[in-house]
Parts: sequence; C-alpha cells; structure tokens
Amino acid sequence: MKNLKKIGILVLLSMTMCVMSQNPTARSMNRSIKALTRMQQMMGMKDEPEINAQKTVSDIDGNEYKTVKIGNQTWMAEDLRTKHYRNGDSIAFVSDSTSWVALKSVGAYCYVYDNIENSKKGGMYNYFAIADKRNIAPKGWHVATIDDWKTLTNTLAGVKLKEQGLTEILQGGKLNLGAAGLRQNGTFGGVNQICFMWSSTQYDNETVWVWIAKESNRLLSYTDKCPKSAGCKVRCVKDVPIVKPTTKSTKKKK
Repeated sequence: MKNLKKIGILVLLSMTMCVMSQNPTARSMNRSIKALTRMQQMMGMKDEPEINAQKTVSDIDGNEYKTVKIGNQTWMAEDLRTKHYRNGDSIAFVSDSTSWVALKSVGAYCYVYDNIENSKKGGMYNYFAIADKRNIAPKGWHVATIDDWKTLTNTLAGVKLKEQGLTEILQGGKLNLGAAGLRQNGTFGGVNQICFMWSSTQYDNETVWVWIAKESNRLLSYTDKCPKSAGCKVRCVKDVPIVKPTTKSTKKKK
C-alpha cells in the first residue's frame, strides 16, 4: 500500500512538473505546489499533528480546565489559576511589587497588572511555587518541563499559522496561549505582546528554562532562561502512565 502511495505521488509530481514547464508563471507554480501538498496530505505522505479536544480536569480549588491532545501529549488548554497546593495549603498572594521582589524562596502568585479582574485568565507564579514539594499541578498532571515544551514545538514545527489554522490553536482556540508577558523585578512587561511560560526545569541555581512564543506570519517560539523570582504563566501536562514490564514465569512445566 505504501508503495502504491509513493507511485501515485511520483506520477502526480511528474504531471505537476509538466504543467509548470508549459505554463511557468508564478501563479501556475503556486497552484501546482498547493495541489501536490494537498494530495500528499490525502495520501498520508505528510504527517499532520493530531489535535483533539479532550475532557476537563479540576484542580484542588475546583477550577475546571479544558484540555487538548496534541500529538502524544495532553495539555491544559487554560492557564493555571489555583490558589492552593495539592495538599490544600495556600499559595501566598503577593500583589505589591516591593514585596514580590523581596521573595527569595516563598512560593507566590499574582495577576497581570495586579488586577483582580485578570484572575479568570490565570495567575502568574514565581518558580518557588512550582518547585514546592506540595505541588501546584492537579493530581495526575505536572507543570510542563522544558522537554514537554520542546516536544510541543517539534509537533507543530514548520507549519504556517495562517495556512494551517494554528492561530486558532495557539490564541483563542484549542490551546489558547495568550500573550500575558511576565513579571520581573516586580514590573510587568511584554503584556499583549509575548507569551512566557514556565517550565519546571532548572538551568542553574538562579535561573529556570522558560518557553516563549509570539506570532508573526509564522509561530516564533524559543527557549530562554528567567530568574526564579520572575512571575510567569503555568501550563500543565497530563502524566503518562508508567507501564510495568510483565515478567515471565521461570517455573518449568512438569
């Protein structure tokens, strides 16, 4: 079956090249290339990320989050907004800039521009809240690692936003990543311009890996480092069940 698909692609490619040679205009070439791409997709020759809406998940406060499966990962489709760790202990709410900067090891959260109206869009947490052993992720989930973010990037890599509809997935759609910016040195920056997302992966004793995205004609995403005292949004990924290997019986049959 795979060989037949390849033969079909080769035949279509030959026909396309023939048309292009007879009518080598830019418009004709674009039409031919688009037709070939569509045929590749129809015949399964080009992998497209599997993106499916999933059920909701709830945190310790009873907040419900939409989820979405992208490739082999299941992500929260909303920013974390819990006020408590998984065991029920409160996470410190710190709105004052001076107090925020003074935090050296205490987990805390705030809202963009210290505006309580932004609470529905999720909190900004410092890294100390993420690293706390009491855990801020719902049971069965974890704060995305930098490898989780890299996997997401690779799954969606090279796909133009406008042509493939990833604008809807990343902003206002299934994954719904907003440009909330970050809080650094107590000051909010990049709001409505850049998306900063914590990972749970430390770079060194002072900084942590973050995933950053912004939209132009393509999705531009990259990783960078932020101080642990910064405030960023948080997304969680569903844990992958650990499958224990089955052990064969060593008993000999009589």
